[in-house]
Amino acid sequence: MGIDNLEPEIANFLRFIKKGYSVREIFLKGVSLKIFSKALSYMKYNFYSRGRGVDIDSRSVIDGSRYIYLGDRVWLQRGAWLSVPLIDMLNVEKRPYLTVEEGTRIGPNCTISAGNKIHIGKNVLFGPNVTVLDHMHQYEDITKPVLQQGILNSGEVIIEDNSWVAANAVIYSATKRLVIGKNSVVAANSVVRDSVEPYTVVSGNPAVPIKRFDPITNKWERLK
Repeated sequence: MGIDNLEPEIANFLRFIKKGYSVREIFLKGVSLKIFSKALSYMKYNFYSRGRGVDIDSRSVIDGSRYIYLGDRVWLQRGAWLSVPLIDMLNVEKRPYLTVEEGTRIGPNCTISAGNKIHIGKNVLFGPNVTVLDHMHQYEDITKPVLQQGILNSGEVIIEDNSWVAANAVIYSATKRLVIGKNSVVAANSVVRDSVEPYTVVSGNPAVPIKRFDPITNKWERLK
């Protein structure tokens, strides 16, 4: 019987051993994530919906969990912050403002804050320090401090299935619908303010397309 035919947890354990991790290292990390962190997250958070096999590192922070949907096998790594900024919102509806579909991995120190709608699809990979926002602070009234002016939260951010958002990227839209198409890549340190077509690599500030998958050649082709 091959590794792929075993239970997922056992299969992953054997893969890590074959890669050179020690049994002690894997055991202690497993206890921390699968037992201590899982128990703590159940005590701390009451989600709109929480799927099976969700792993939330105890060093992450979640605000407004009642308005967050997590699908099966979502993994939230250390230092990540998921937020629905309830204190700044004038009206709060009984619905998920932030949805994270099954199999998605959110890397260390990511910030994802939804004041209207952020929908992250299946099997999306986030590198460390990624920021995703669908709102901004109001600042037009110069007679008031910015912190007293509330937020503009009419944006939407949709990140479709199988995409990769690399380290330090920022995806931001406070006034319009922004869609990262399926199987797309946002390169490290990029700032995305406009939608990205499926099967496209974007890079830069502002991010622009640099590669696209060509179904005829079956290759990722650099754009001129």
